[in-house]
Amino acid sequence: MFSQGSEGYIQQRKGSRVRYAVIYANKLRGHVERTVTDVSDDGGKHKVTHLYTMLNKKGKPSKSAALMGAGDGMQTSVTVEDGAYYLTLDLMYGSMGNDNRSGYLLKMPKTLKVGDELEGGTLKASMKFMGSTINNEVTFKNFKVTEETTLQTKAGDIKCLKITGRITGRVSRQNVDEEQTLYVAPGIGIVRQEAMNYMGSKTPYLSEVTEIEGI
Repeated sequence: MFSQGSEGYIQQRKGSRVRYAVIYANKLRGHVERTVTDVSDDGGKHKVTHLYTMLNKKGKPSKSAALMGAGDGMQTSVTVEDGAYYLTLDLMYGSMGNDNRSGYLLKMPKTLKVGDELEGGTLKASMKFMGSTINNEVTFKNFKVTEETTLQTKAGDIKCLKITGRITGRVSRQNVDEEQTLYVAPGIGIVRQEAMNYMGSKTPYLSEVTEIEGI
C-alpha cells in the first residue's frame, strides 16, 4: 500500500512529483507531470504552486506543447485553508495559463467519507487560441463519495475514495453533459479521473497516476 500524506486531498509537499498517463479513445496520448515548486504561508493559509509538464507517450517533453508555448510547463497556484481548497482543474479547463478564469468546480474538504456530498460550483474561462476567443463554462453538481476502494496503479496500490457526479456546460465550443468519476487520496488529490463522453465528444477519457515521488 502506498504511504500518503495527511494534508488533505491535494499534493502540497514541496518537491513532490506525480505523473499521470492520459488515455483518450482507449489509446495512450501522453503524460502529465505535476510538481510542487513552492509552498508559502499567507496569513495562516498555504499557497501551493504546481508546475504541470506535458510529456509524450515515451515520457519525453511534448513537441506539441512546445509549439503552443508551453514547453516549460504551466504554473498554477492553489490556496489551501485548514486542509480545504477549491478544485479548478486549470490544465483541463484552460489553455496553458493564457486565460481569464473565475469560479471553481468543487470544494475539496480536508476530510471525506462515504456518503459525503461535495459543494459544486461553476468555472468560467475565456481563452485565446489562434487569434480567436473561446469561452468555456462548466458546472459540477451532485458529486458524492460513493465508496472506499483500493486502486492498483503503476505507482502501487493506493487507497482512494470514489466520487461521482455530473458535469454540464460548454467547453471548446462543444456542449457538455456527462457523468464523471474521480478517485482521490490524501496527499495526492485526484488519482484517477474517468469519463465516457469526455467534453461532449462521446469518447472515453482516462487519466491515472503512474509515478509518485516525495509524497
